Amino acid sequence: MVKTPVGLLVLGVLALSLFYNVGVMLGNTVADLNMHVNNNNGALSPGDNHDRLSYEVPQYTFPTVEERFEYYMGSWYNKTDWKITDCPSMVKIDNIPEDAMSSLGHKDHIFSLATLKACTHIKSGYCGEAYEILKQGSNDGGDNTLAMFRFGDTHTSYTKLPVVSKSRPALKINQHSPIIWPLHMKRHYDPIEKYDNLVKEKGNEIPWEDKESKVFWRGSTTGDRVQQLNHWLQYDANIIDIGFDHIQPVYFEDVDFYGRYLESHHVRPKTQITEMSKYKYLLSVEGNDVATGLKWSLYTNSVVLMSSPTKATWAMEDLLLPFVHYIPLEHDYSNLLEMLEWAEQHQEACQEISKRATDYVKQIWLSKQAQIDYDILRKRLATAYVDQFQQQLSQCGESGPSIVRGVVDKTTNKMFTWMG
Repeated sequence: MVKTPVGLLVLGVLALSLFYNVGVMLGNTVADLNMHVNNNNGALSPGDNHDRLSYEVPQYTFPTVEERFEYYMGSWYNKTDWKITDCPSMVKIDNIPEDAMSSLGHKDHIFSLATLKACTHIKSGYCGEAYEILKQGSNDGGDNTLAMFRFGDTHTSYTKLPVVSKSRPALKINQHSPIIWPLHMKRHYDPIEKYDNLVKEKGNEIPWEDKESKVFWRGSTTGDRVQQLNHWLQYDANIIDIGFDHIQPVYFEDVDFYGRYLESHHVRPKTQITEMSKYKYLLSVEGNDVATGLKWSLYTNSVVLMSSPTKATWAMEDLLLPFVHYIPLEHDYSNLLEMLEWAEQHQEACQEISKRATDYVKQIWLSKQAQIDYDILRKRLATAYVDQFQQQLSQCGESGPSIVRGVVDKTTNKMFTWMG
């Protein structure tokens, strides 16, 4: 019998992170698989023959606080040689009025602690959380403590600046990416707590054997979802029920017909989490950044099907392992039916994957230890940022002909910049 370790799928990530003690668990074969491992893209492709191949689940260890701290800092971990010469023209934000966050999104800006505090009333969730974290790193609690942020769903894929963001591209070799802080958390983590309170704690979770054997997904048309899911929109809904519950008009400004067509034929009513959890197989699809519903989907006793994450946040999505935490799909979702058939033939394996995914979410967020680690990491990330970058950042946006300063006009909510 030929053995194909799943560890090969994630060798690059594991070598970078050093967060997992990956080894084959002797005698822990959970399923047989009529497929070959495709090492080029980390997905699965049909086998050239129908010989039964087996795989074994790698031994998995959740990362320690120290390992997570290094992960969130990324390429900026213990970096002390960053100089002002790497600081290009930057906008330093002096004031943010109500509803002006859209003017700041998708760009890198320098914020002082005082500015973040003044904009905590904005409902976006970024200012308040950034303020609460940054003040823990302030040596004297001074309002002039500075940090460089990119708020919003987009992220900088390559930067020579110590930018803090809620997301970044999946780990890559020799790539300078943003530092991850836990920002805009309510949108992603409130559903987990809601499901825990309404379902798990009350003993209302539907047993696996009573769930419907169907792939289910609802979401908006953000990212490349229309192209990725187009093939499955009109598939047999008794097997694969995929539909949009919201059409983002901005994506169809130049193709009005297609937007109206999607809305007429493929929009479904919004579905509550408790309703979605009655299905065995929950599809997860990235939008503008990580899939908003991924964390609660992992927490349920259903199993998640998704392609390997290309983006990561506080949940360290790019460290989730195929067949350990989810059932892997090709990035174009072309093998969705094939992997559904595999899941149907390996029910015990699916339940084991679901249990490990649930444990992962507990360790990230729900357990008492998770909250202790959360507080420790916020403090360490803030302190490290101030210690490493405060002195140099204080010179950015302050002087020199190449420096740009900015302020938001209170009447128009538009950003005005000028040479300093």
